[in-house]
Amino acid sequence: MHGGSGWVRDAERVLRHAWHGQPCTRRRGAARPKVESANGTGHQTGTGGSPFHAVAEAAAIAAQEGDLDVADIKEIEFTLPDYPFPGPKHPTDLIGIAHSPFYFAAAGAADRGYGWQHALPEKIADPRIRSLFDRVTRLDYDVPNKTGFKSGAIVRITTIDGAVHEASVLAPKGAAVRGIHWAELRQKYEALMPCGGVSAKHVAASFNQIQDMNALTSIRDLIDTIKADTP
Repeated sequence: MHGGSGWVRDAERVLRHAWHGQPCTRRRGAARPKVESANGTGHQTGTGGSPFHAVAEAAAIAAQEGDLDVADIKEIEFTLPDYPFPGPKHPTDLIGIAHSPFYFAAAGAADRGYGWQHALPEKIADPRIRSLFDRVTRLDYDVPNKTGFKSGAIVRITTIDGAVHEASVLAPKGAAVRGIHWAELRQKYEALMPCGGVSAKHVAASFNQIQDMNALTSIRDLIDTIKADTP
């Protein structure tokens, strides 16, 4: 969706589709696969994310389990069983990090988590994360249960004192095979909606309306809430 009035028109088009159950015309690309949404109804959805999210998630799990700081880490090895994409090792911008499993591994390990904030310039330039780039290695091998991975990853962190912490993620958060939950949708909604000029108050109100959409007497109430802070 786009900013300004175009965003609102797109929002209205999508929400009308959800409200009336009528098909909406996609602007580009083929129809997306149907998955079960948080309330159990079928909606057309797409991942909209990087196939490397599982790298960050696995790195974060390994770092959490070892209670590791950046200074503790000697080496990070990652394996992409079903998507062995190399990517740039020292990305410096949004396009670079989106194609860099090295960044996802470093960021996930350094911050013990990965979120929307990691796409911002401040995080991309974070010296803690960047200090790990040369300690990250891609390790390709024939994973026995390869077919079980759906854009998943295996990450192994070796510490300065020789300890090894390994974590596997079969599919990243948000993947249909893991299910989609309201808490995850709320987190994404609250992170992105303010970028369109919507206040925290109206973000919260509109998300509550979305959760209770079947109880709304008119979809216009929701559209008006979303548009409340736009020029």
